[in-house]
Amino acid sequence: MRDFNQPIIKDNRNLREKIPSIEKHFKKIEDEIFDFPKVDGLIKDPNIVTFRNCPICESNKQEQLFTKFGFKFVICQECNHYFINNPINEDVLLNMYQVKESDNLQRVTNKTNFYKEYWTEVYSKYTEYIQSKGIYEGSVLDIGSGTGAFLEFLKNNYSYNLYGTEFADEVIDDLVDIVGSKEKIFHKLKLEEINFNGISFDVITMWGVLEHVYNPIQVLTKISSIISPKGIMIALIPNLNSRALKILGITTPTLDPRGHIHYFTDDSINKAASIAGMKVIDKFGELPIIDLMHKYLSVDDNLIEQIIKNDECYYSVYVISKI
Repeated sequence: MRDFNQPIIKDNRNLREKIPSIEKHFKKIEDEIFDFPKVDGLIKDPNIVTFRNCPICESNKQEQLFTKFGFKFVICQECNHYFINNPINEDVLLNMYQVKESDNLQRVTNKTNFYKEYWTEVYSKYTEYIQSKGIYEGSVLDIGSGTGAFLEFLKNNYSYNLYGTEFADEVIDDLVDIVGSKEKIFHKLKLEEINFNGISFDVITMWGVLEHVYNPIQVLTKISSIISPKGIMIALIPNLNSRALKILGITTPTLDPRGHIHYFTDDSINKAASIAGMKVIDKFGELPIIDLMHKYLSVDDNLIEQIIKNDECYYSVYVISKI
């Protein structure tokens, strides 16, 4: 049986040179928010952002870590959740996901051979995990399906009944082709607003999505209401304890305040799951080394083993089930 604690490893040296759309994506994000007006270094216009308490425990006890592009990164002193104190308003953000060039560039990157090969290996690993839990058939909901890479992987290799959600217009036709029905792709709807008409899902996935949602408690509560009693949710999210962040600091790509408005810790993901009537049952790490780290490290098996042992991979993968 596969060792699920072992992350997928691929040589990603000089990746930005080989795939220019990666760097263009992050530069475009910066461009899209650069002109937002700032007061004392922060974006404060209520038409653009809203200052908020902790979105997990609602505490107003928070400590500023730093600011980036006019957004304030804080940590909740009650539940240890890291978040953007003045995130872009949800309606503004959802519109940006539909029309902004940065997201188009991310989709271009996701279609390159390197990314397709890497993510196919990731999807294969976690589908094996799903089946290790006895889930060989049933319904799968992929939240924030993007180009449909995970759904297409399942379609080509397994017999699950596939559903997805997505905001971007340009990928909808492809997603419908993958799942086989327009009724199985929920377009331009927040998860909390969708009427699933009694459908119960055996697997729900969020591949790099949970950190984007405005109200994670509402999302997890909705998931709790639509997941089957023995179903599982898999959420891949950024890890603020990563070796990448310790080396690259504030320049680390995952510190993207336009879209990444949450940075969960073990404490805060457990708290959020509990509030929603769920619990974390497993945790794994993925991507121990990102391409930008090679300039500052001598990468070998010992280093990778150390990063895994110290919970310093770039991504954390949480498996969550109903209580």
